[in-house]
Amino acid sequence: MFWKNHYLAKSAGLKYNVSETAVNTWVSKVKTGGYSSLAQTKQLERPSKDMGRPKKKQPETELEKLQQELCYLRAENVYLKKLRALVQERIARESGKQSGSSKN
Repeated sequence: MFWKNHYLAKSAGLKYNVSETAVNTWVSKVKTGGYSSLAQTKQLERPSKDMGRPKKKQPETELEKLQQELCYLRAENVYLKKLRALVQERIARESGKQSGSSKN
């Protein structure tokens, strides 16, 4: 009986693009409280992706705009320096492999 229920829940989930767990939850609610229990289900909203992150404040003055641009450019410089170091490291690693293989 378990496998039959498992198969039916999986099939329904695939057909209606919902998880098997959701189907099993709905079936269990209908068994215990009838179909009206589905209508009473509270819809939960997904938390936004930026929860926990501070909201970016829009710069109001020219000074704030310049400070924000300076912060952005500094971060960009740090990123580019790190990228350059990684590329140089990769080139050195690959050239070391090539020189070692040419000795054979």
